[in-house]
Amino acid sequence: MATNSPTYRVGSSKVDITFFRENCGMLGYGRHFHYMQGVETQHYVRATVFEQGGKIAAIVCAEFCFCTDILKLAVVGLLQEAQPDAGWCDANVMILGQHTHSTAGGYSQYAVYNLTTPGFQQDVFEHYRDGLVRAITEAYERLRPARLSWHTGDFDPDAEIAFNRSIEAYNQNPDVEKIPHKRRHLAADRTMHLMRIDDAETGTPMGLLNWFGVHTTSVGNHLRKVCYDNKGYAAEFLERDLAEYYGKKDIFTTFAQEACGDISPNFRYSIRRGVYKGKYDDDYESAAYNGKLQADKAREIFDKAPTEGQIISPALGIDYALCYADLTDQHIDPAFADGLENQYTGGACMGIAFLEGTTDGRGMSKIAGGLLKAIFQPIHRLEILAARMRKDKAANEKTIRRLLAQRPKSIALNLSEGSIIGTNRHD
Repeated sequence: MATNSPTYRVGSSKVDITFFRENCGMLGYGRHFHYMQGVETQHYVRATVFEQGGKIAAIVCAEFCFCTDILKLAVVGLLQEAQPDAGWCDANVMILGQHTHSTAGGYSQYAVYNLTTPGFQQDVFEHYRDGLVRAITEAYERLRPARLSWHTGDFDPDAEIAFNRSIEAYNQNPDVEKIPHKRRHLAADRTMHLMRIDDAETGTPMGLLNWFGVHTTSVGNHLRKVCYDNKGYAAEFLERDLAEYYGKKDIFTTFAQEACGDISPNFRYSIRRGVYKGKYDDDYESAAYNGKLQADKAREIFDKAPTEGQIISPALGIDYALCYADLTDQHIDPAFADGLENQYTGGACMGIAFLEGTTDGRGMSKIAGGLLKAIFQPIHRLEILAARMRKDKAANEKTIRRLLAQRPKSIALNLSEGSIIGTNRHD
């Protein structure tokens, strides 16, 4: 179906990918007790396919935690079989997870993500794979001439939308103004980005793609119902609003993540639960509240985009690039290492702080974490001593670099080397 038309053609689709199986482990919080016992909301995948000048690309956002390597590989493979002339490849299919933690796990090839599922779950994997393929296929089949516009908007400074959950770490950045804990909502990017898509022939809206960074963790790990969390509510609210206003039911709204690393929707501390929570004591109500804030801001930007935003000219065309980079053992410029010379990155390691969880969902207790840190520190010193005594200088240098790269982290799991507290299967 791809053509050499000088105008954009866009197609979109929305497919239900809700997965529920009693006691299936959920992905995100990493707790053994976080398993399915009901369904609060349906889950969807929204696919948008762009074509222009013979090139094609898909942006797909699914209401699950994240896309895994093995899932992406399977989806692209099935697309190539189903639509061999479309030109699908790894580079032009972008699969995003809006990152809800109240969703099925077990669809990764890596054990660490499957610990609480437990293990790889074939039915989950196939369910998500087939839903993604169906959504992309349908979007491709609906390609039609479209006009694209781009606009941004900022949330009011005190809108209860996003909060930095690691303000102490944020304030250690040398290039930021120090922000007190009670104003930690200012230590976050409060700008929303939005692409509006209109039918080029009728002028009616086809949908939008939206990016704003806030964790989909309004629903805590003490609740065990499948839920699409705040961004799912945002999409639902806006789709209903636009359907009623324009009299169309096929206007699809994608609420994807921007940089949400330590940006949380939760801002009130619960002594009873020992975590921060949202606007209301009921987490589902808090998720809907946060989602409504996102939906309202998106609608505001959406309405302004055709006149105040930037029209994306077809002359820009469509392009894409994909790079797989090994970030292990890379030399670090002294400018990014407090002026220190000969600093290197290290392999992936999980520390005690990771196992303790976050303000959105606690892991082990701080007392247990402190005890383990006290135990692990001398073990790490013994690792260095043992490395220096080995004849293998390369292994020695590798161990030293890893520990220096991770300092002051108390390493519990060295995932890149298959090591637990300094011991691995080769010892």
